[in-house]
Amino acid sequence: MKHILSFSLLFTLISYSNLFAQPERQKPVAVKQDVWLTVFVHGTYKPQLGLLGMGSIVKDSLDGTWYKTILGFLRDYNYFYSDCFMSKEGLIPEEILRKNEQKNKTPLDIISGYKTFLTATGEKFENHLCYTYGWSGLIGQTERRIAALRLYNELCEEVLALQKKNYNVRLRIIAHSHGGNVVANLAALHFLIEEKKCESYYMRQAINQMAFLLGGKGLANKKVGENAKFYQNPQYKLSHIDELVLYATPIQSETECLFLSGFFKNMYNFYSRNDLVQVFDRSSTISLESRRKIKRKLYPEAKNSGVNLYQLNCIVERD
Repeated sequence: MKHILSFSLLFTLISYSNLFAQPERQKPVAVKQDVWLTVFVHGTYKPQLGLLGMGSIVKDSLDGTWYKTILGFLRDYNYFYSDCFMSKEGLIPEEILRKNEQKNKTPLDIISGYKTFLTATGEKFENHLCYTYGWSGLIGQTERRIAALRLYNELCEEVLALQKKNYNVRLRIIAHSHGGNVVANLAALHFLIEEKKCESYYMRQAINQMAFLLGGKGLANKKVGENAKFYQNPQYKLSHIDELVLYATPIQSETECLFLSGFFKNMYNFYSRNDLVQVFDRSSTISLESRRKIKRKLYPEAKNSGVNLYQLNCIVERD
């Protein structure tokens, strides 16, 4: 009986001590702030020079051609593309562009127009980080895949840096012309890294072509300098691209399935039925055809990919 009374007394004391005890203060959880990382990707540079290497473009083998040599020379000097929507190669933040404003006036004009649009829609452009991405601008599937590899690695680096600052990063890419096909190849890299089996024949082809290009160690051994690291096989992966905006992108068989793979969650394809340049490139695709619109019905598996695709025909009336 004494033991029972002692236990009851002890239990009562413990209960009262818990009742009046100060609750442990929890550390406040930092709320992640959304930030949009917006990248502008240019298209083909001086396509008329492609006539110097038309046979090599058809074979998709441009190394050692006059076309690649001359374009590489022009690409090294800002003077030759100062009036184009281009900057030097790689992912360039807006603040770097502004330090060389006289050399990068056109890209900055585009970014300023984009921010004006954001303001008009009620967005705070302070939450938008703008970049340009420059690549060789050569006509060729391999060149576009190489450009996609560097873009993928540079995006991974930027996203990781922002996540360490407790940002919730969302990605928007705005691409013109064949810049859209550069971006499409990001999906091939994504599925290659995931080692995901794809039922679609076209997807398997796109992934295998990327795998063949990279080989075992990527292209880093073919590059020199501080940027060689961006041509290695990716060490990290992007989960998806939130928005992809295409302007006059030639839709080709090699990359059409990639747009519908689900890696791009929301897509906006702007085209014009009167745009002859958009469908002019028949030499850099095995199908010998470039189209204005993405044909979802050609890819039944796209129904379950989760992509939201909007295609808009642009009409400009003249008096």
